[in-house]
Formats: sequence, C-alpha cells, structure tokens
Amino acid sequence: DSIFTLMAVQMLPAGAAGFVLAGALSAVMSTLSGPFLAASTVIINDFVIPSCKSKPEDKKVLHWIRLCMAISGIVGLAIAFWLQEVLVALDFAYEILASSVVVPVFAGLFWKRANSKGAFAAIVAGLVGMIIGMIIWGISSLYPILLGMGASLIAMIAVSLATPAESEKWNRLFSRTVEDTPEMTAQ
Repeated sequence: DSIFTLMAVQMLPAGAAGFVLAGALSAVMSTLSGPFLAASTVIINDFVIPSCKSKPEDKKVLHWIRLCMAISGIVGLAIAFWLQEVLVALDFAYEILASSVVVPVFAGLFWKRANSKGAFAAIVAGLVGMIIGMIIWGISSLYPILLGMGASLIAMIAVSLATPAESEKWNRLFSRTVEDTPEMTAQ
C-alpha cells in the first residue's frame, strides 16, 4: 500500500518528493470532498429539513451540512484505520453498494409498484443484512453480500406492497417520452 510514498521519498530529491506527496494528498482530498459533500447534502435536505417545523435559515443548514461532513469524515477515517488495506476497503465499499443499492435501483427501473418507502427500507435492510453477514462470515466473504441483497429484496417487496403507491404524477413524469413533452416537440 505504501509503495508510492516509499518510491517518492527514496528516488526523488527532498523538495521534489514533497511536491509529489503534496500532489497526491491534494488529489485524495479533492476526490473525497465530492462524496462527503453530496452525502451530507442529501442527508440534510432529505431527512433533517423535512422534519423541521419551519424552514431553517440558510446559515443553519450550512452549519448542519458542515457538521454532517465532519461526522462522515470521522466515520470514514475510523473505517480506514480499522480496515488498513486498500483492497479490503474497496471490497467493503462494494459490499455496501451491492447489498444495499442494487435492489432498489433495479426495482425502481423495472417494477412499477416500487416506491420510495420500499427503496429506503431496502437500503436499510441490505446494509443491516450485510453487517450481520460480515459479523458471521467475515469481511472478505461473498455471503454478506448475498444476505444483504436478500434482505434488501424482501424489504423492497414487503414495504412497497404495504404502503401506498407513489402518485400518478411521478409515474407519468418518469414514463414520458420526448414526443409526450410539449417543450421538446415545440423546438
């Protein structure tokens, strides 16, 4: 994992090695800022603000987003220290993605009865199933993904069928074609 750092320090003069390492660190920080900001914005805009009684001020929302980014960074750092190897961390990230996101995405694309409550339940159930699977079988096993995807599928179907369907407005919006859209045909 540390071959890049080792090569830069041993093969380059001190000043050049510093620039190379600073460039690598800035690339990592730049890459991580996007997902942290996106996740924090989604959490605040989709969960925190709707639960407020009145619309919060922009400064307060910005404070919440920054706090959420800090918490996300600390959690990410803790996971990185816990896993310690890049390939294990990548495997862990793909396990989370596969076990909690695949079922809601495909259900949303191909099943008209799928709804947002079912998708949320599927994401949570997939994540919980994957974590339970990791405790039972370990991080590098395939079984946590399968358990998570199975839990996600069951939750998606059960909650989507148990809750009201999304409004017809949303179904029309997502099933429209270019010919159905007046602003597209007018051009």
